[in-house]
Amino acid sequence: MNTHHRLTLLAGAAMLLATPVLAADQDDVRALEQAKVSLTQAIDIAARQGNGVAIDAEFEEEDGRGAYEVKVLGDGTLVTYTLDAESGSVTDTENERIEQYFTRLKPADLQNARTTLGQAIGMAEQRAGGKALDAEVEREGDHVEYEVTVARPDGSSQEIRINGASGQVAER
Repeated sequence: MNTHHRLTLLAGAAMLLATPVLAADQDDVRALEQAKVSLTQAIDIAARQGNGVAIDAEFEEEDGRGAYEVKVLGDGTLVTYTLDAESGSVTDTENERIEQYFTRLKPADLQNARTTLGQAIGMAEQRAGGKALDAEVEREGDHVEYEVTVARPDGSSQEIRINGASGQVAER
């Protein structure tokens, strides 16, 4: 088999392997469009339930139903809340090991941030013109930074980074 045919076969195989990922993303996007509860609302619900601050949130579609997973840092606890995207009700909770989650990021970093995860999501959605699929907080130098993935109406997604100290879009 010559090199040209081998490369063509490899490229075709790579496209076939990548197709389910694209289909899964499109399923998430379609389910997100149908969700009655936004990612920001899910964060607010989970943060109230956990009496803490949300540090990570994502939308997932499973069996045609949308759900949010929101990690909430409370007073010495880290709990993942699963919420129904239709009703906003908490369907499951799971206690997490706080030590495993915080390697570079410390709880005090979140307390010092002027921008919340929910506010960062709102800014990212407005900038990208879509709905947030995923959001998380990271430490970047001397401040926290929020990374928000927004699904756009054309089916594409865009990653927006928000500086937690300034509330501005972080340039990369």
